Amino acid sequence: MVSSPVILVGDINLGGVFAWLVGTLELLTTEERSLVKAFLINKSRGEIPLLDDGITFLETKTGKRVLGVLPYVAGLQVAEEDSVRESR
Repeated sequence: MVSSPVILVGDINLGGVFAWLVGTLELLTTEERSLVKAFLINKSRGEIPLLDDGITFLETKTGKRVLGVLPYVAGLQVAEEDSVRESR
C-alpha cells in the first residue's frame, strides 16, 4: 500500500530456503516484485561458505542481492512486540 522497499527473509533452518525465496518472488505481481530489493538468509547452523553456490544461483536467477546470512542463535529471547507470538 505504501510502496516501501522490502527485504525478503528466508529461514534456512526449515530447509529449502533457495526454492522458498525464488518461489515467493515468482508468486508476486510485477509491481510487488520490484519492491523486493534483496534477500536475507536466517538461522544458518553450518559454515556459510557452503552456501556460496546457492547464493550465486539465487542472485543470478532473481537479479536480487543476498545481503547476508545470519547464524542460528539458540535461546535467543526476542521481545513479544518484535516477534511472532506462539499460541499455547
